[in-house]
Amino acid sequence: MIDQKQLRALSGGVPEVIIEILEDFHAEAIETLAQLEEGCLESRFKEAAGLLHSLAGSSGTLGLLRFCEEVRSWEGECQQEILPKDTVPVLRNLLEDSVKQARAFLENGCLEAE
Repeated sequence: MIDQKQLRALSGGVPEVIIEILEDFHAEAIETLAQLEEGCLESRFKEAAGLLHSLAGSSGTLGLLRFCEEVRSWEGECQQEILPKDTVPVLRNLLEDSVKQARAFLENGCLEAE
């Protein structure tokens, strides 16, 4: 699920700019998820929570609602020193789906449904 209103507002009539930012976020998020996986394996919960917090903020700003909500949920778990092993694969799949949805929305005339 994406926030179409947020994406439309961010695009300011130039969706190509947000697509580029979205692609940059995607690349950085993949790297962050790799760091998160490493932190989970080593039980570095405080570091993992910080990584999740950053992902939540950036994804929320970009209108990636479902991904943001899931990341915030895992952030709360992490603060309680709980982080299941399947966290990163779940988040990676959700990231891919969210970026794909946002990109499709932006590429397919996000300005039409004002």
